[in-house]
Amino acid sequence: MGIFDAVFGKTETHGFRVVDKKEKYEVREYEASHMIETAKGGFMTLAGYIGVMKAPQNEAKQKIAMTAPVIEVGDKMQFVLPKAVDAPPKPTDDKV
Repeated sequence: MGIFDAVFGKTETHGFRVVDKKEKYEVREYEASHMIETAKGGFMTLAGYIGVMKAPQNEAKQKIAMTAPVIEVGDKMQFVLPKAVDAPPKPTDDKV
């Protein structure tokens, strides 16, 4: 078990296909999913929304499992929500 799983529990990953592969990285296309985002560096803000180490910071007070990958695009950080989350609850933190 890796450190990520030790902290967050079993981690769901989403299906993808490799679009292009280079020596040090690959470009992936992921299947459709719901995501939440905040400013880059806001890992704990997003973790709060899903209920990591405190009560979930969303209107439903719904604890949501951590998934992989965590995505950084430009000045944003994003969490991909689990497939079972059809209608993500509204965040209570306006940074999400």
